[in-house]
Formats: sequence, C-alpha cells, structure tokens
Amino acid sequence: MAVVYLATQKSLKRPVALKLLDRNVPGYSELAQRFINEAHTLAGLRHRNIVTVYDVVESSQGDFISMEYLEDGSLADRLAVGLSVQQSLSILAQLGSALDAAHARGIVHRDIKPDNVLFRDADTPVLTDFGIARLIDPESQRMTQAGLAVGTPSYMSPEQISGDPIDGRADQYSLGAMWFQMLTGHLPYTADNTSDLLVAHLARPIPSLPAALAALQPVIDRMLAKQPAARYSNMAAMLVDVGRHLLRAPELLRAPPGTAQVSPTERLHQLGFPTTGVQHTLTTSQTRLLDTPRELSQPALPVMKGKRFRIVVMSVVVVALALAVGGLLYRDRDRGATAADNAAVSTASSATTDAPSAEATSARSIAVLPFADLSQEKDQAYMSDGLAEELLNLLTKVPRLRVIARTSSFSFQDKSVDVATIAKALDVDHVLQGSVRRSGKRIRISAQLIRAQDSAQVWSETYDRDDNDVFAVQDEIAAAVVGQLKIKLMGEPPHTQKTDPQAYALFLKARQAGRRGDAQGLEQAVTLYRQAIDIDPAYAPAWVGLSSNYANQANSGLRPMDEGFRLAREAVDKALEIDPEFARAHAQMGYIAMSHIGDLQLAAVHLQRALVLAPDDTGVILNAARLAQALARVDQATSFDQLVIARDPVNARAHYNLGVDYLYSNRVDEAIASWQTTIALSPGFIGAWYNIGTAQLARGQSELALASFQKEPSEVWRLIGLPMAYHALGKKAESDAALSRLIAEHATDSAYNIAYVQAFRGEHDQAFQWLERAIAYKDTGLSDVAFEPAFDGMRKDPRWAQMLRKLGKSPEQLAAVKFDVKLPE
Repeated sequence: MAVVYLATQKSLKRPVALKLLDRNVPGYSELAQRFINEAHTLAGLRHRNIVTVYDVVESSQGDFISMEYLEDGSLADRLAVGLSVQQSLSILAQLGSALDAAHARGIVHRDIKPDNVLFRDADTPVLTDFGIARLIDPESQRMTQAGLAVGTPSYMSPEQISGDPIDGRADQYSLGAMWFQMLTGHLPYTADNTSDLLVAHLARPIPSLPAALAALQPVIDRMLAKQPAARYSNMAAMLVDVGRHLLRAPELLRAPPGTAQVSPTERLHQLGFPTTGVQHTLTTSQTRLLDTPRELSQPALPVMKGKRFRIVVMSVVVVALALAVGGLLYRDRDRGATAADNAAVSTASSATTDAPSAEATSARSIAVLPFADLSQEKDQAYMSDGLAEELLNLLTKVPRLRVIARTSSFSFQDKSVDVATIAKALDVDHVLQGSVRRSGKRIRISAQLIRAQDSAQVWSETYDRDDNDVFAVQDEIAAAVVGQLKIKLMGEPPHTQKTDPQAYALFLKARQAGRRGDAQGLEQAVTLYRQAIDIDPAYAPAWVGLSSNYANQANSGLRPMDEGFRLAREAVDKALEIDPEFARAHAQMGYIAMSHIGDLQLAAVHLQRALVLAPDDTGVILNAARLAQALARVDQATSFDQLVIARDPVNARAHYNLGVDYLYSNRVDEAIASWQTTIALSPGFIGAWYNIGTAQLARGQSELALASFQKEPSEVWRLIGLPMAYHALGKKAESDAALSRLIAEHATDSAYNIAYVQAFRGEHDQAFQWLERAIAYKDTGLSDVAFEPAFDGMRKDPRWAQMLRKLGKSPEQLAAVKFDVKLPE
C-alpha cells in the first residue's frame, strides 16, 4: 500500500520522509484519493506538534508525499521503556493542543495511537499519519463519512466501533486511552481477540488509575466516557480541566530532582497546559461543556415499514450480538457525570420521596444467564439455553420481581465478562446461572444464585433426575430463588407448563432453529414444532411457536401471505382452545388481527387480555406498543417501548421500534439515536439504516440519506430508499430507474411502500393506485397508513378519507377502538 523511505532533498540538503503509494496495489484509485486527501489535510495544518508536509507529487511510478523526517523514535518506543508522570503530562498537553488545532479546522484524525506519534527531539511529540482523517460537516458537526468503523481497536472510541457519526470527541477518547497507557504502562482494555476488545470499549467500566494518580481519575473518566456528550466539548476544555486537577494535587507538579523548583502554576505552564482561569480558588473541579443540539426543520417523510418487517414479538427473531452489551453501556453508563448532573439527580430523588429506594428496587431484580452445556458431546445447547429461558419466563410471573428479558441476559453468552459487570450492565441485584449435563435419559442441572454486590453465592443446588422430572426441577429452582429474595407470594407459586419430555426437547430445538430467522431455520422449526405436536397435541406453547413461524415465513416471502397467515391463525386458535389463559397465544392472535386481518378492535381485545395475564412479559408489551402505534396513540406506544427497553435494554427490536415512535412524534434526533443503538446492538439489523436515511431526508441531508440507504443490508429496503434520495437530490433519471426496478421486483410484497415512495415524489394518483393494490394484497404496512408522514400531501384529497374509512382507520374509527391499558408498575 504505502511505504515510507528516508531520502535527501538535494536542493536544500535536508533529510525528508517520502511516503510512497504503489500504483500496482488493488483498489489503487480509491487509495490514491485517500492518499492525496492526507497530503492536503496535512498541508493545511500549521502546528509545531503536527508533521510538516513539504510537497506532494503524482508520478508514473507512484504518488508520494514529502514530509519532515522525525528521527527521535515513536511514542510506542518510549512506552516500551516507561514514561514518568510528568513526561506523560507534557505529551498529553502537546498532543491535545495539536488536535485542538486540527479540530478547529474541521479535521478529525480517527487513528490516534502510539505508532502515529513520532518525536522531533527528546521533548517534542509530533502527530503523524492523517491517512484516515476526515472533514466534519460544518453544518451538522458530524463526519461526512459516518458509519464506517475505522481506527485501531486498542484505542477506538465506542462511536467508531458502532459505526456512528463522529466528531473530535472520538479523538479525545483515543487520546484518553493512550494517556492512560502512558500513566500506567498498560492499556485501559485488553482481550484475547479483537471482538472481545471492541466489546470491552463498549461495555466494560472505565478502569481506575493507581492511587497515587487518583487526582487525575475524573479527567480519565470524562475522556473515556462511553457517550460522546459526556466527554469534554473540545480539547482546550480538557487541557484546562487537567490543569485544575493538577493544582489540587501539587505533588504531581514537583519539578524533577536536580532542577529548580517553581510554583505549581509555573510548572503547569512549563508542561504546556493553559494557566488562564486555573486557580486554587476554584470551587468546582469540572465545568459542564456539553454541546446543545441544533433545532432542525423536519419535513414529513416515511418510516421503514411494510409487510416484511411489521413483525413483532411472537413473530420476530432478534439476534443479540456481542455489541449488544456495549449498546447499553454506551448510551447509559458513564462514570464521567458532572457535578451538575449529580446535583440534578439528587434534586429529582429528593422530590420523589414516595418512590421505593434504589436498594429496595434492586433487591428484587434478577438476570437469568444462559446455562452452560457440560454434556460430553456438547450437543445440548438447545436444552441448556431452553431451560434457562423457561426459568426466566417462570420468574417473570412472580409479582414484584423485575426479571431482565432474554435478549439482554443472553447477550453475554460466550463472553468473558464477570458476574459483577453483567449485573451492573443490566442493573440487577442478583444473577442466576447454571449448567446442564445430559447422559441418556439422565440429566444433571446445577444452578447458583449470585449476589451482585459482592459476587457471593447465596444459594446453589444440583439436581440429578430423569428427564421426566425436568419440569419439577424448574419449579424447584424458581421457588428457591423466590425464597432467597424473600418475595412473599399472595397465591400459588408459578409452575412450568408440562409436556412429554420428548415433545419438550423438540419444542426447545424448534425455538432455537426459528430464532435463526433464515429460510432453512424457519422451515426446520415448523417441522420440529409439528413433531412435538404429534407427540403432545395439547401442548399450547408448541402451537404458538408454530403460528409464529408460519407468520415469519409469510412476512419473509417464504410462504404466500394468505396461506402463511391462515396457517398462523389456525395454529394460534388451537393454542387458545387448549389454554384460553395463555398470554402469549393472546398476544400472537393480537398480532395477526392487527397486521393481517386488519381488525384493530379484535387485536385490542386479545392484547388487553394478554397484558392482564402477563403484565411483565416484554413480548406482550411490544405487541401492545405496536397496536398503540397503529391506533395513532404514539405517546402510549412510546411509553410501552421505553418500558420494554428498561426490562430488556439490549433488545435491538425494541430500540428500533422506539425510533419509529420518536419519528412519528417529530423527535428526529432521538429517532436517529435509537436506530444507531439498534445498529450497535445488531449491525445487520434490517431497516435501521433505511430509517436513518429517511430521517436524514427530513433534515434536508440528501447526500447523507443516499449514503445511509446504500448501507442498508436489505436489498428491498435499499430499493425503497433510493428513489426518494435521488428525487430529493434532483436526479430524476436515477429516481425513475430505481423506482422502476422496485416495481418490477417487488410489486406484490411492497405495494404499500411503493405507494408512499410515489407520494414522496408528489405522484398522488399513482400513490392511490398502489394503496388499492396494498389493500388487495393485505399488506401489513397498512397498519400505519393513517399517520404515515409521506402521505401528508394527500390528506386533503377526498379519496384519502374514503380509503381510511374502507380500512377502518379514519380518526373516528381509531378513536372508537377501546384499548385502555395501564403500564405495569
């Protein structure tokens, strides 16, 4: 790619560093542009701690940059032998000043690391290698190339890892990581592999400095904050705050032995820190330096929906990847809170004296982790995971016990994270973990209840039983947990729904296969559910699982829509016939009524009943949120989705749905933040980049919207977004071509989406025609037609009111639907 040579500039007889790009490397054109950009970036920066560029040349042999030769080694070399505290402080001050100058010019380095810091002499560090630097859009104060995770893993900021938009605070995080290494001799986060290292940046607590350096911990906490907004607003503010903390710890400012001692303020100046405003008389050690979001105009635009992805709860497969852990902490768990933040929290707490104390609340909260498969063949994952999930579902039925939902609890599977960290991430006071070992028809189940406060084991038990007794074991474990947490039950404790052991094993295997979400997994799940039902036709959970998979096949285009939902309806009807009080059967029936039948009152009846039967089931609550949204009761939908996230904080689907709520409420910034969290939790999540693109169109950021649509992993959603982006950019030919392809390839399964694309283009007659097709196809996207922003320009057309009444979605008809439910306490 690029090689650096030591050369001599004959005209001035000085050594220079020549950075040469070989023309024969693959992808030369793109690399060359990046290479030339680096030269232009550096040439525009004049600072004693930024490498100087002399010339840039394009030749037939290759392009090269001529820059100053820095002969005193790298920071990596110095870290190998160790640095004193004051050497570390001097390097921080100089690099902070260099980055402040770069950021002032709208340039973010994006790859701060010891290898990119060279020394001009013993005391002058110089920042080099701006090869992946990018300009910030001065209007949005965000990177013009957002969404690309670049940098070096040991120093990457959470937003770089997540592919979120970045600004100069990403460099601040990387500099903080490098400064921590200078102060301690080791990196803030280490791991056995890159994946776990990235998760550490997102999830693990900010590490502590040695006791002798405790005065600098508040600065580390802010520089390494997971949220960019919790860091310093700029490098200058960071340098000022370092000076304030150093003046409170004058022992760190003593001049080295053998040199003249000076006042702490003078020594601060010698090290390169600003001294203006840094005095002993300051009464606070931190100043709130957070950016205030701009007010943005937000024109009406469509939100990602339609038959393929209006699937929720019982008909949704959410795969929580390693980054799921990080998404939670990235948004909510920074140690770098300011004094003002703490004061606000204190005031709020004192104003709510009737609320239960944090201690009382957390003492009744638990996370059930996936059980380990200790079988010799390692082929019992479906059983170990399934038992843990069934225990979780069982404990959810216990009143006054907050149970973290499966998506969040299971996100820690196969991760090297200790119980205390998991408990802190999920905000619980206890963790239940265990293992399963199976041999023939014998099964050994071990379970341990761990107290998060001190990682003490407060209860454990091992059960050696026949597999016929697995349900009794689940009941016994749940009863033991309830007893240990001292929860008083008003009636009978909850019990596991029993079935034949072989049917149960098939049920667990089916659920595991269905969660894969692909065609093979869904078909395998249908087969396994059918086999379980053949053994025990009266096992209602298997019928609900079968219904969910049929619906997922229909929504994924793997089974004709009418056929898939007919089979789904028949299966859930059977479940309700077997057990009229099965909450998840009512929730599934509510979903089918809302999304396919189009009977919102029927959906409300079933979802109200489901909430009465299982008020703490996050799956039921998610379906209730979608119904509230379909009824144009967006505030209610938002409250439901926020409750789900409180119970299941790394559920990508919940964050995605909350983003839709926010956009319908004209809260565009919050919508984008929710979808960015969705991507951090599940990078391949279908529709998230599409929705970010629609929000960017609402902001008038058409180029960014086009880039976001192009990042969308689903081809159909890319095709839905592109005609709108090209139209907004005034590229009619491209918009027409993209729309023609969308119609040619997806006329049947995306009729609703085609309608709002044409509405966005101002083609209202065609939009009405496609809405009629969507009605004929029973397109599930129609559940949101009453409040879809893209149709705002059509609402005064007499045909609009007629169509809404035909669908049962006129304002009067929606208001008449009785769905009076309260949030679970």
